[in-house]
Amino acid sequence: MSRFRPEKKAKKGGSFDGPPPWLGYQDAMILSFKDRSSDFSASWAEVFMDIEFKTKGSEYPVTMSIVGEHERDDDGYITDSPVLKKIYSIADAVGFGGGPDNTGEWVNTVGDKISNIEKFMNDNYTSDPNSSEYPYRIYVYKKWNNKQNRAFTTVVPRVAKVTDTKSVGQLESYVDWAKENKNLVEYTEPKEKDPWDEKPRKDNPITVESKSATDGPTQPAPNSPTYNPG
Repeated sequence: MSRFRPEKKAKKGGSFDGPPPWLGYQDAMILSFKDRSSDFSASWAEVFMDIEFKTKGSEYPVTMSIVGEHERDDDGYITDSPVLKKIYSIADAVGFGGGPDNTGEWVNTVGDKISNIEKFMNDNYTSDPNSSEYPYRIYVYKKWNNKQNRAFTTVVPRVAKVTDTKSVGQLESYVDWAKENKNLVEYTEPKEKDPWDEKPRKDNPITVESKSATDGPTQPAPNSPTYNPG
């Protein structure tokens, strides 16, 4: 009977290598918004919004975090900043015409103050989890956490609308830029090796031991006059 050796199965898309199918660019829907800015008193958490997505590539949700502080001029009014770029990437994708005013307070499209941004976003910009439509494009990856000594699944803080080729291109350009500048460092699981794929090292070749004089008497060769088959 011939041996049984399981075949490696190709991942989604037909490739044996590369990232798992639930990582990388994913079509997604928004399940919820959670405002966490009141959980922290530090200035770096002046804006802290978690956005939960459901993606086509996984049965488990993933979370994008919009975190940062507003940059301000000498009069205390906010100016252009990385956190504003993150906010308006989301706003443009979902069609939210509001955002922070020049003091950093949330306002709607007509400039009225939004007292509860979490409730406002959940009431207006989330999807039915049973829907078959995934209107947004996001980038999911594994990020290593030195303090906890493990990798976590996270999402690049940028969103594109699937039907908007310009915003999709902007997302892809941002991801490429972030990778090149080490702002986005993806953790890759170590590749497992099959033990039977190991090859002898050149500095440690496989050798066949020869019989030494101390190993006891040896039998003469068959064509020797002293050969005795026993």
